[in-house]
Amino acid sequence: MKKAIFLIPLICLSILLRSQNLFVLKDDAMHFKVMRNWSQSEADSILALYDMSGLSFDSLVNKGTLGSFANDGWMISKRTKKYIKISKKINPNPESQWENFNFNNYWSSDSSLNSNLFTKNVYGYNQWKKQSVFEIGEKTRFYLYGNTAAQGVFLSGTFNKWSTGKTEMIKSEDGWYIDLEIPAGRHEYKFIIDGYWKRDLNNLNKTSDNCGDFNSVYFKPNHTFRYTNITAKTVLLAGSFNNWDEKNTALLKDASGWYLPVFLPDGDYTYKFIIDGNWLCDPANPKRVPNEHNTDNSFLEIGVKSEVIFSLDGFTNAQNVILTGSFNGWNEDEIKMKRTDNGWVSSLQLRAGFYTYKFIIDGNWFANPNSPRFPSSVDGEVDNWMVVNPNYNFTITGFENANSVAITGSFLNWNETGLSMYKKDNTWILPFYLPQGKITYKYIVDGQWMIDPGNPQYEENEFNTGNSVLWIE
Repeated sequence: MKKAIFLIPLICLSILLRSQNLFVLKDDAMHFKVMRNWSQSEADSILALYDMSGLSFDSLVNKGTLGSFANDGWMISKRTKKYIKISKKINPNPESQWENFNFNNYWSSDSSLNSNLFTKNVYGYNQWKKQSVFEIGEKTRFYLYGNTAAQGVFLSGTFNKWSTGKTEMIKSEDGWYIDLEIPAGRHEYKFIIDGYWKRDLNNLNKTSDNCGDFNSVYFKPNHTFRYTNITAKTVLLAGSFNNWDEKNTALLKDASGWYLPVFLPDGDYTYKFIIDGNWLCDPANPKRVPNEHNTDNSFLEIGVKSEVIFSLDGFTNAQNVILTGSFNGWNEDEIKMKRTDNGWVSSLQLRAGFYTYKFIIDGNWFANPNSPRFPSSVDGEVDNWMVVNPNYNFTITGFENANSVAITGSFLNWNETGLSMYKKDNTWILPFYLPQGKITYKYIVDGQWMIDPGNPQYEENEFNTGNSVLWIE
């Protein structure tokens, strides 16, 4: 008994000592070190101390992915053989007393919600008290039960830019409905009943509307996970898209087996089913990749890829050139470029998006000065960047005499430098790929920040200077 009594304090003391100096507040950003030599139990305990249990230690160290933390503004800012540092920009109030600030409440924007953990993330699935949104062929039907005495009901949400009078619902015997064509993805919405806003009380997915209430959240699915063995008692889903959560994502059951419709953004994913406590690959999916446990994970690809050619001129005397970037988690060994007569080349299949990258030339990291560059997450450094299959053109006119114009916004974590635009005739232009949903942004003209003079939609910000708003479907 005495050994057991002393063992627990020693373990706790060890964890506390190893967690010292992991968190640093510097340059208006939070920085947290994840040590590569932690055991899984140490990682679980230390991450819990900082209210970061949602961060998958295994995925970060072995796959270089942040999971849902990337959607909350975290970025990998430094890699060494001993640790991985992740960082997140903040906007501190200069009057705040940081020594008294509770950082444990600052890690996750969802910590105050008692709803589905995925409502703030792009990935998600639906949960109902009573199902009120249905997929009918190519259209999505929103249904409001009851309220038959109402004079008029409108549906407002991200899919119609929160219009208050554009989408009028149709009255039926037991409620109101409307059929819409909306893309797969995450959609927020509310009903307007005789002028009063009301969320869908039958939808368990909700998120703050920043006005003291909630919006309902619907995920229009683009993939359905299935397991056809009806004799199983429980089937859970764990994968890279939910930080390998092995407790909370349960499949539903019907007469043909188990299923779960989900929305997954374009990307590559690994996953497994947990059948009555046993981890198994998806028997219906032949694609598999090895994992760190000397077994396999099922592999899933979402979205269309395009061929992208990366080239680097010169350095013909180099022995080894590695291409690395946000497209492969900044892996330092994976993509070895091929030598040409004039330099180096590599071909990748990439989905639409914004990517940053660098070259590692005989062990030295290098950003090509002849390609567009962007401030790196590592202080004082720059990365090259590129856009694959842009879906939006940023344009601004009336500043033909400006020396420089850049764009920044929520899609760049409000980087203070932004991306440089180019001038064509009297218009500054930048084709870009924007994710689905709400986008806030500003232009930087010769160092001066301003909202978009050509876009009447804007919202106030914490500095009372406003941000321009776009809705991308």
